[in-house]
Amino acid sequence: MKNRITMKQIQIWLITAFLLLYTGQNLFLDASVPVLALHNGYLINGNGGLPMENAVILIRGQKIIAVGKKEDIAIPTTATRINLKGKAVMPGLADMHVHFMGGWDGKSPELLGFRNYLHAYLFSGVTTIMDMGNIPPYILQIRDAVKSGRILGPQIYCVGPLIDGVDAQWPAFSVSIASIRQIPGLVRRLKDRHVTFLKAYKGLSFRQLDQLVDDG
Repeated sequence: MKNRITMKQIQIWLITAFLLLYTGQNLFLDASVPVLALHNGYLINGNGGLPMENAVILIRGQKIIAVGKKEDIAIPTTATRINLKGKAVMPGLADMHVHFMGGWDGKSPELLGFRNYLHAYLFSGVTTIMDMGNIPPYILQIRDAVKSGRILGPQIYCVGPLIDGVDAQWPAFSVSIASIRQIPGLVRRLKDRHVTFLKAYKGLSFRQLDQLVDDG
């Protein structure tokens, strides 16, 4: 549908609206791209200040081009308008400790339900998640698919597997270390996979932990 707002636009709007708060700058980019005007809502900037009443947010394509009070922002006559009366706009939320397993069917992880789970984050206003331990091929493929735009979901940061000792507590998504000689190669492999952090778990010895910190 022409000029229809997309989930991607909403995601960008939630993440970055507060960055432009109070600027009121008319940073119009390409005049050939239609403008979407979100108006008449409350804008919460995430900095602890009072919400801005009757806020106006102008979006062109996938760029927020102006944010401010209605008396400070001129809405183009050709803009598509969405009235946000009774609603609030705020930066996207971040869930910084998840183990993204696609969902739960009451007995076990439901890995094939990952799309519904990703969408549930967005519908709840969560636009960033930090996965703190997972099956590496699973979470890394989903992360890359979201980043490339092939599937819809929040931005994903991840540690890859837990790095644990020989008797790992969570073997399904852990790498077991028996010797400090294993650690440099493991760190290189995880670096090549572009994990965000390394997560050491409680089965490591102090020597192994020191080596992991040095190599990491």
